Amino acid sequence: SELIKMGISSSVEEAYMNNLSLAKKRLDFISVESNQIIMEKEHAPVLDLSVNYSNQKEIFGSKNISSTFSISLSLNAGILDGGALKQATRKTGSDKSGIQDSIEFEKISLSSTIRSLFSSLEINESISQLYKLKKEEAKYRVKNAEDKLFLGQLTATGLFELNSNLENIQMSIQENKINRNIIFLKIYNLMGRDLLKYFNEVSSRRSLGDLSLEMR
Repeated sequence: SELIKMGISSSVEEAYMNNLSLAKKRLDFISVESNQIIMEKEHAPVLDLSVNYSNQKEIFGSKNISSTFSISLSLNAGILDGGALKQATRKTGSDKSGIQDSIEFEKISLSSTIRSLFSSLEINESISQLYKLKKEEAKYRVKNAEDKLFLGQLTATGLFELNSNLENIQMSIQENKINRNIIFLKIYNLMGRDLLKYFNEVSSRRSLGDLSLEMR
């Protein structure tokens, strides 16, 4: 399948990029970082420059011209100044650090889980090969028993028991296929794939036991 061709490393990398839980944490980090920038801008000191100019003329029998010109500078600090701003900044930094730690922890957990699921796929494949051998052996026994029954060397009960054993093996093969597909679905879910859309597509063409989960 596509997943087997991709391998563990590529699957883990895709999970890092597309996993929904990781994506949410990244958005949380961006939100906290944006809020910090806004807060620092809102409460940064502001330098105000004020210029005043006036020109007055007073006439009391003679001209009297009076001009005034003044410049004033003022530094206005935000409400959260000094220790309060530092405390708010420190809390924001702590929040960012906490989210970063959570992201790293989740990435480690994702990698570990995906690697474990790939190991389960290998075990599943080994079981599948074993069931194939058992199935061939059971089919041979049934064929041999049918010949013996025809020659009167075996009872119908003996043949029934062999057929029942073959049916049990076939059911186990189908169950193993379903388990394999469940493992695929778990990995694809961790990778952030659209499972519902794909599952609807493949289930309309195949039975559950014969799904070939090759995500596109």
